[in-house]
Amino acid sequence: MTNIDSGRAEMKMGRIISRMGIVSVCASALVLSGCIGSAEGEGFEEEVGETEQAIGIECAGATATASFTGSVDWVSPQTYNTTSCYKGVVIDVNSINAIGGVSTVAASWADTAPTTQAACEASWVQIDVFQWVSGSWSHLISDDANGIWNSSTGKCSVPGIAEGVNPGSTVRVSATARTSQSSSAPTRKVAIHSGGIS
Repeated sequence: MTNIDSGRAEMKMGRIISRMGIVSVCASALVLSGCIGSAEGEGFEEEVGETEQAIGIECAGATATASFTGSVDWVSPQTYNTTSCYKGVVIDVNSINAIGGVSTVAASWADTAPTTQAACEASWVQIDVFQWVSGSWSHLISDDANGIWNSSTGKCSVPGIAEGVNPGSTVRVSATARTSQSSSAPTRKVAIHSGGIS
């Protein structure tokens, strides 16, 4: 092999090694970006899901659907929507009573119970509780629940949530019941009560 041929071979080998290095770096970058992209994608989907539900702290700025003093025992229609509280109802209770020294507010499914396991476990209720403090609504808690299917009876325990509040305080409850957690899911009747889940 001549010096020229030897030089060309070395250059060719150098280019192959260089290209392999680039491919290796690119492959590593793809793997890393795939992992990061997946993590970001999952987080993004969760954030979108939470935004789409559109019920929560923003309901503090909504006009109340109804107001009560002392206690509440109210059931919504099946279809509802409130400006600044998408697919939610907003109930204010002034000077809430205590029962046994404890005050609670609750939201529960008040519609026909789902009759299949899939529909039962998809059924969903969310509640947000606020307290009137120094001229504005202070968000206390957000909670949600799904129905629970009893395979032995073939029946659904519909979702419901109760939260404790300060006796004598003025509270706001925003709530929704839907056939699933999706923003596009139809609403269902939701009951708002004080004193626990009926």
